[in-house]
Amino acid sequence: MLRDWPGQPLKDPQRIIDLVTTGQLKPLINPMRVTELHVRWENDELLKAPQVQQVPGEPDPMTGIPAMDETLPAIPVNACDNIQTHLIAHFEVLYSPAARKNPAIAKAAMVHIQEHLRVARMSDPMLAGIVGNPSPQEGMPGQDPGADGSGPNENANKGAQNAEKEPGLDDSKGAGMPKPAQPPSGAGL
Repeated sequence: MLRDWPGQPLKDPQRIIDLVTTGQLKPLINPMRVTELHVRWENDELLKAPQVQQVPGEPDPMTGIPAMDETLPAIPVNACDNIQTHLIAHFEVLYSPAARKNPAIAKAAMVHIQEHLRVARMSDPMLAGIVGNPSPQEGMPGQDPGADGSGPNENANKGAQNAEKEPGLDDSKGAGMPKPAQPPSGAGL
């Protein structure tokens, strides 16, 4: 009867037995519901076009001067946020008629999306795996090779290194080129 009660959160038989035997209802927290409510709150806040702030970011490797990042202090991003869930939900705000009419809403949504991406890139790989995010080294599904900062030169260098290890490849004519065909030894013409 408790399991079929409309709107009743007691779907787990063990929780029903605990309620009947002890008379106490332990706190019920559904992580998916909490996430859904939090994302809705973030979207509601984004639709208010919160103030974007400039903060110093990572230093430029060439100059050492910190780049300026944009953030929304009113809507903090957490490394435990499931990035895919949040991004899909925030796209709703970005593509909404309100964002089309008010550039401040679109700007706030884009800054918040970029902040989710920045936090996900810097997160701990183990934590990312636990919360269902891709590992920072893997990148997002569908991401181009080299988009993780390795660049096309890095991939070309890997190809050259592999050519050295693979027999049958001639390195004198460029990385990964096949060796020309050779006549069998001892064959007379």
